[in-house]
Amino acid sequence: MKICPALLLATAAATAVLGLVSPAATTANAAPAARTAFAAQARSVGLNITEAKSLQTRVDGYLAKMGGTQVVLNKIDLGGGSEILLALPGERSARDLTTKSSSSSKAAALAPNVCRSYYFCAYSQKNFYGDAINMTKCEKRVVPYGAHGSWANNQSKGTSAAMFNRAGTWVYATPGAYSEDRDANWNPVHWVIPC
Repeated sequence: MKICPALLLATAAATAVLGLVSPAATTANAAPAARTAFAAQARSVGLNITEAKSLQTRVDGYLAKMGGTQVVLNKIDLGGGSEILLALPGERSARDLTTKSSSSSKAAALAPNVCRSYYFCAYSQKNFYGDAINMTKCEKRVVPYGAHGSWANNQSKGTSAAMFNRAGTWVYATPGAYSEDRDANWNPVHWVIPC
């Protein structure tokens, strides 16, 4: 990630205040320069110090459970096109802060998340709200929700996703795409293979 030196200087004080650069945080797959940029992003979307710290704690939790690299304030790249988008504090849906499209607007954060074509999407809340794990690569992924949420299977027509418990025992297979569950019980599910 290329970051403007002027941006680094301008946000250094905010970063210290937000507490986003700490030894624990820098080991969570984001360089200090990136954390400085995340602090600037937090300010630009109107998060206060408490909200920014709360969001970063959630990001760090996902990084610890799922791996990946934090690339934006609320986005983790899992590789192969898969990602996690976190809903900002006070918002119902996750939005991509890297785009200028209508889906990245604050108004879009009030509407349910949308699962893009060729993805299987797991949501932390019912009816496609909350944090979103968007999977496109055919590999086993942790889904660390453990409560009721939802999912949308928008992969190639007829493609089914398989769900497994912690021991690796099969729990459920979705109907072929397109299919969805607006009130999914994530409690028995630990892994999903989206194809």
